Amino acid sequence: MRRSTLVAAAVLALLAGYIYWFEREPVEDAKGEEVFGVEKDAIDRIEIRRASAGEPVVLEKDPEKGWRLITPVAAEADEGEVDLLLQNLATMRSERVVARASSVKLSDFGLEPPAIDVSFRTKDGGERSLAFGSDAPTPSNQFARRDGGEDILVVASHLSLNFDKSGWDLRDKAVFVLEAASEATRVEIERPEGRLALVSEGGLWFVAEPRSRADRNLASGIASRIRAAEMKEIVSETPGALETFGLDAPSRRVRITLEGEGSPVLELDVGASKDGDYYARTPAREQVFVLASDMVSELDTAVSEIQSKKLFDYATFAAKRLRIEEKGAAPRELERQEATGEKKWRHSSPEPARDLDTTAVEDLLYALNGASGSVVATPPTGEPDLTITVWSGDPVIEEAILVRKKADGVEATRKGESVALELTEDVWNDIEAKMKLEPPEEKAPPE
Repeated sequence: MRRSTLVAAAVLALLAGYIYWFEREPVEDAKGEEVFGVEKDAIDRIEIRRASAGEPVVLEKDPEKGWRLITPVAAEADEGEVDLLLQNLATMRSERVVARASSVKLSDFGLEPPAIDVSFRTKDGGERSLAFGSDAPTPSNQFARRDGGEDILVVASHLSLNFDKSGWDLRDKAVFVLEAASEATRVEIERPEGRLALVSEGGLWFVAEPRSRADRNLASGIASRIRAAEMKEIVSETPGALETFGLDAPSRRVRITLEGEGSPVLELDVGASKDGDYYARTPAREQVFVLASDMVSELDTAVSEIQSKKLFDYATFAAKRLRIEEKGAAPRELERQEATGEKKWRHSSPEPARDLDTTAVEDLLYALNGASGSVVATPPTGEPDLTITVWSGDPVIEEAILVRKKADGVEATRKGESVALELTEDVWNDIEAKMKLEPPEEKAPPE
């Protein structure tokens, strides 16, 4: 072996031993010297160059519009992803320096060229950078070089993973750009199964046709899912030939009306299938993108599944007032009393007024709240045998059911709806038994 080769091998071995000795413990995020010591709010430009990608990713902060992606495409930035980058730049630490750049080969540390090179600009015009190299001999550590300077640092290797981001990773993938978190008041979906319209009224959700109560969780979940929809992939930055994506005649069309005067109407067109997912676009933006299949499946939820099978939607603890109107009898009014800080129920009408057994009233409320049946497409007609109304919540929501007894069971219609619920005899008999409310038992006076 040539003498020069032996000398080089010896130097490399000494260097490796030096690094291992000073590097034998992983760097901890909470220890060591701050790499930059900069406030995250002071940064207004970030550039990421990756050896695995040709074009850099550049982000800039607009004073009015916030963070935007400049390259590889111009787009809104994902605020959450950008905040993670800023947090890392502001808090990253290095516990030790293991070598001087002028005394070693940078390639031995994976720094010529670096795997990832991150640079940023501060509002005062300052330019800083950090190059990430190869993994260090000990676990969870990585070599890095700050500002192109002399020090070869050791940092936690997970830091570079946070900067290993493409333009797609860092762009805002929200289908709708919403400045305010307005709630949806109406959702209309044209779909192969037929049109579905959901409307929010007085704190409750309804299927518009046939008019029927909607399952609150399902209806609000569909509205929320559409409002928060994200693009899975962008296939074209411009609409182009819509027939290529099946968007000239969409398979599904969605319109969401948001609460508040002047709020935008959100529109979404869904086109042909793409590898199990779906092409889509919205008139509010240029791109043709891909929606996940589970998102589209939610749009196709059957009306029969969305329709609520429950008599009432109230929460028992929030009930404030109850009225029971039986045919041929005076209405019974029950009100919750909380003036003394202790929850009590009182029979207020007809006279005479009297206190009721609170547990018995709550048992009735739980029975009404938990009762459910099967939907009957054509509701019964004629005068009801019984009407039960419950007021609950703040602001107060009023719910009423009209009960008609039949030879083979009971049908209940929620007031103002076009369908009825068929109840089993067991369910109704349990409710009817609990409606026989009595005053609380008086405790015997102490002897």
